Amino acid sequence: MKKRIIASLTAVTLTIGALSGAVYAHEKGGKGVPKSAEDRVEKLTQRLDLSADQQSQLLAMFTQRDADREQMQATLTEEQRENMKANARDGMRDQMHKDIKSLLTADQIAKFENMHSGKGKGGKGGKH
Repeated sequence: MKKRIIASLTAVTLTIGALSGAVYAHEKGGKGVPKSAEDRVEKLTQRLDLSADQQSQLLAMFTQRDADREQMQATLTEEQRENMKANARDGMRDQMHKDIKSLLTADQIAKFENMHSGKGKGGKGGKH
């Protein structure tokens, strides 16, 4: 039972971290995804005109998720990773967006939603 709980928590945490970079790709095919937490914050700052406080809060959020992802990658098997990708991607992305929006102004939220409108819809054709 304890192993099952740990595996579930591990799956959720790894998925959150893995998605933290992927959800910000704006170019076709997901190219140009920022690699580091700092790069992701910089990209959002350029697009949303983030304040210094917003930047520091997002940097802390992304840094924590990156650390969680690295820790989980070290403990999960390939099968567990694939299972997480198949079953938790949309929910984790939605939670990430919710967390980010909680730090934004109304104008920034509108820009953020515009940046992500249509993401994952075109050509998806249902479940992976």
